Formats: sequence, structure tokens, C-alpha cells
Amino acid sequence: MDIFLSPGNLIKETGPLGGPDSNCTFSFSKGVPSPTVTLDKKEVTEGGVVTVNCSVKEEKPPIYFEIEKVELDTKFVKQKRQKTSPQNFVLMDFPIEEQDHVLVFRCQARIMSGIRLQTSESTRSEYVTVRESFTNPKFQVTPSGSITEGDQLYIKCTVQVTHLVPELPEIIIQKDKTILATSKEKNEAIYSVMAMVENSGLYTCKVESNRISKRVLAIISIELFPKPKLEFSSSRLDQGKTLDLFCSVPGTPSANFTIQKERMVLSLHQNFSKIAEERDSGVYSCTAGVDKVVKRSGSVQIKVCEMLSKPRIFHDAKTELIKGRPITISCQSINGTAPITYYLVKDTNIFQNLMMNSNDPATFIDTPTKDVEYQCRADNCHSHPELHSEILRVEVIAPVVEVTISILSSNEVQSGDDMVLRCSVKEGTGPITFKFYREKEDRPFHEIILNATQAFWIGKQASKEQEGKYHCTASNRASLGLASPRSSTLTVRVFLAPWIKGLIAVVVIGVVIVALIVAAKCYFLRKARAKQKPVEMSRSVSL
Repeated sequence: MDIFLSPGNLIKETGPLGGPDSNCTFSFSKGVPSPTVTLDKKEVTEGGVVTVNCSVKEEKPPIYFEIEKVELDTKFVKQKRQKTSPQNFVLMDFPIEEQDHVLVFRCQARIMSGIRLQTSESTRSEYVTVRESFTNPKFQVTPSGSITEGDQLYIKCTVQVTHLVPELPEIIIQKDKTILATSKEKNEAIYSVMAMVENSGLYTCKVESNRISKRVLAIISIELFPKPKLEFSSSRLDQGKTLDLFCSVPGTPSANFTIQKERMVLSLHQNFSKIAEERDSGVYSCTAGVDKVVKRSGSVQIKVCEMLSKPRIFHDAKTELIKGRPITISCQSINGTAPITYYLVKDTNIFQNLMMNSNDPATFIDTPTKDVEYQCRADNCHSHPELHSEILRVEVIAPVVEVTISILSSNEVQSGDDMVLRCSVKEGTGPITFKFYREKEDRPFHEIILNATQAFWIGKQASKEQEGKYHCTASNRASLGLASPRSSTLTVRVFLAPWIKGLIAVVVIGVVIVALIVAAKCYFLRKARAKQKPVEMSRSVSL
């Protein structure tokens, strides 16, 4: 009779049990019994799955199981899986991969006894034979020998598929990482293209089904002929010169050539020549063909330059230019290939330069402060030296600034002397109109136009009547429509000369003396008349 004590202690009975005279012997076998391993199949194809059942029926769960997939020939452990089962058995699925041939599965169980982990012996399953689902793919490249650009390149990838596979695998042909052809309905994939040197490289034929992937590599080299080269007389030509083009391929004289400008074919020969015109500017290239391969040369930019016409220079000022105001100077060559570079020369120095991509005028803005001369210079891609325009002379009118009135000598003028007033400006372009005014008078008493910055008024033999306040105004062409600048007020005093004062005194004294004499004479005459009246009266009485 066997008695099991948990966990894992086996008790064997060796005598009658239950009597007082019974003799029982107990023996203990420590450890976990070896597990039992069963498989759901003994033969499987690549990409399939084998289910492994590992059990320890004598033990109570939880049980920790570890199952290994081992290649029989090499004893190499290809996969290991662990799982703790709440039952006394476990089921685990193992995928069958490429390079699996004859497999066995080993199972081991572990149980925790108190604080100790007890491990069983490892149990091995029966053999599992792995069948290929499909063979390694094969490459077939045509032509089989050397391949030259222009040949038709034919690549076929084939595979043999076992009857056990439920569906055909996917066959892929790719170059580097680029997929060129695929097939899921046949056991082959085909890729065909006209061979070019760009088709040289590493090709891969890959067959995939489920988790199985097999591949084969092939290096394909394609011989080439060089790209043609377009030679030219010059990339920049003056109009009227000869444009010569020549297309060549080293070592391939029998090629078919074309020479083109953009998309227009100019020649079906290796060379092309003509007298260059401006309209011949553009992008040129040539092609060379051998068999079915046509190669194009690099592009060549050729520019034909028309000589510039003499530039003209003009400005936008409709009237005379006033100092401080801007002026727009324009330069233009009507004919000539753009881009055109214009240089504006101010007096003798280059003021500005501007590049124009058309024959429109180039405009420059300046604010001259004095009379100035401008000239344009124009240049383009033509070999002729730069061309010069006529000289443009611009007269700048300076407005009248700071009008001042003054009197020569002193503000006090002796009567009889000349009184000289001066009206001056700090700046201003002549002719300037000067006007002299007396206070409270609207009309000037003197007006003069001069090409000078000052004007004078001379009052001959000044008298007291000329005493008073004066001011002046000054204006020129820049002042048209504006109030004329005015000076401040000048006060002039006229005093009498000493001799006049003496003369006046003498006259006054003479007048006084005459008055006294007349008064005295009158007095004495009255007195004499007063004495005669009594005498006459007495005479009349006596008569």
C-alpha cells in the first residue's frame, strides 16, 4: 500500500497495518517525480506549431514548469519557456522555424516545499520531424553572360513548395530596399527591364510564409557606355560670333547623336554650327544612343549677348530743382542683352550702381545741394567696354535764407549825409529780388533785382523826414508762390549837423533881435503919437 504525504514524501507500508503486533517500516523518497511529456504531433512543417503537454499527476498545484525546444543533432536549446500552472499539467505552443530539423522537448517541474524549492528530473519527449514548407529560392538571370546597357534584363525567382502547405508563400524580388516584383499565386516572381547602369547592384529573392522567410542574393553588373559630352566654343558669345557645338562619346563612335536646345532638335549629327543671335541663348544638351539605350549629356547654359545701345540719361524735374528736394535720375539702354549694370556718376565719382534684368530704365534718387553734373555708364555681358551717356547738368536753386537789413556806419545819421541801407541774405541763388520798406507802408520805396546776395539803397542828404523804421524782403525763383522772407525791423535816427545847428541859432538870434528892434520901434512910435495928440487938441480949441 502506498501512502503519499504532501508535498512529495512517499511512504511505503511493509507489514500488516492496524494490529498491536504489527511491524511497520516507513521509507521516505524526497523530491518531485519526473514529469510526463506528450506532443500533439510527431511531424510538422516549417511555420507550424507543436503543442507540448507536460504533467506531474502525483503532485498538487501550483507547479512551476519549464519546457525547452532542443535540436537533436546539436543539443542546442533553441527556445525555452516557463510557466506556473494552477493545475498539475501545462500546455505550451512552440512555433516551428526555419532551420529546425529534428526536435525534442524537455520538461522539468518545480514545487515549493516549505521554504525549499524542489526540482524534478528533466524528461525528454519523443522526436519531432520538421519538413520544409518550401525550398530555398533560386535566382535565374538572363542574359546569363555579360549584360550591356540596352539589353533586356530578365530576373526570375522560383521556389518549390511542399504539398503540406495550405497556401503559397509570397515571393518578393527587390533591389536594395526597393520591391521590384511580388507573387502570391505562383511559385515564381518575374522582373524585366531594359538594362541601364543604374540597374547594377545587389538583388534579393525573398520567400515568406507565416513565420518562415528564406532568401537568396545575386549581384548583377551591367556594362555601360559613358554619357555623351557636349563641347562648345564658349558659354558666352557676342552676337554675330560663331556658335560651335560638338557631341562625343569616348570609345563609341557608332552612336546615334542629336543636339538639342531645350526640346527642339537642332542637329542629328555630332556637330552644329551657326552665327549666334541673341535668341540663341538657352540650355543646350545632346544625346547618344547605342542599341536601345539613349543617354543625355549634361546641360550647358549658353548666353548670346547683344551689344548695348548708348545709354540716355534724363530726370523727372518739371521745373528748376530747389535745394533740399529729391530728384530722380534715369538711365536706359533701349537695346542690349539684360542683365544690364548701370553706374550713375555724380561729378567724377560713382554715386550708385544698379543691375536691371530688362531694358527698363534704372532710376536713382539724389538730393543735390549745388549745381551738379550726372552721367550714366552701362555694361552687360558683351565684350565691348562699358558705354557712357551724355552729361546731364542739373542747376540747383538755393532758397533765400536769413534776410538781414542793416545801415552802414551807425543807426544815427547826420542830416545831409547819405543814408545807406543794406539788405543781405545768408544764402540764395540769383537773381534775387530785394525790396526796401518803411514802417506802415505796403509798397516798397526801393526794389532791385541782382545776381548777388546783398543790395543797397542810398538816400542822398538824409533829412529828419527819413527818420523811422525800415525792413526789407528778398526772394528768388524758389520763393514762387510763397511769402518772401523778411528781415527784422531797423530803427534809423537822423540828427542835425553842428553847422546847421549854429545857423539855426544865428537865425533864431537874428529873428529875436529883429523882433526886439521892431518892438522897440513900435513902442517909440506909439509914444511919439501919444505926445502929439494933446498939442493938436489945444490947437483946435484955440481956433
